[in-house]
Amino acid sequence: MLEISGLGGSYEVESLTFYRMVSGMSRPKTTRWEYPFVDRSWDREIAEFVTAIRGGQRQIGDAAEAAGSVSVIERIYQGACG
Repeated sequence: MLEISGLGGSYEVESLTFYRMVSGMSRPKTTRWEYPFVDRSWDREIAEFVTAIRGGQRQIGDAAEAAGSVSVIERIYQGACG
């Protein structure tokens, strides 16, 4: 199981916790990574979006890419449940 938490900034540090489930009713083994850095992902995403529009290029993460991701997920579910 993965747990992603934290809003960053003055709220709380962003973190990712990996819970490795063990047999029986034992507590899972956990590994936690913290990311106390300034998050510039929104700045980079907006800059990439503007650059793509101005240059008439395809944007990263467009609708075609999303449809491809959904297709992969559907095939995984069909394989697991089929």
